[in-house]
Amino acid sequence: EYVFQGVRGGLAPPDSIAAIPLRKLLASGEWRLRHFTLHDLRRTFRTMLSRLGVRFEAAELLLGHSLQGVHAVYDRHSYQTEMRDGAERVAKHLKTLGATE
Repeated sequence: EYVFQGVRGGLAPPDSIAAIPLRKLLASGEWRLRHFTLHDLRRTFRTMLSRLGVRFEAAELLLGHSLQGVHAVYDRHSYQTEMRDGAERVAKHLKTLGATE
C-alpha cells in the first residue's frame, strides 16, 4: 500500500516495497548509477510535488517532516485535504508518464 514506510533512523526496512526491487536492480549491475539511494526517490518526490504546485506545508508533511518555526507554533491546520490533493496529483502525473498514445 505504501512505497515509503515510515521509519526512524533514516534506513528503509529491508523488505519495504521500494527497497526490494531497487536492491535487486542495483545488485544485478544492469543499472550503473553509482550513488543511488532510496533517499534520491524522496528528493524526486518532493521536487515533483513542487513542480505540480502542491503547497509547501502539504509537501513537507507528505514526506513525514514536521513544520518548523512559526508554522509549528501558530499553524494548527492539518493539511489533510491538501496532502490528499498532492498525492492524487503525483499519482495522476506518474500515470501519464507510463501512458502510450
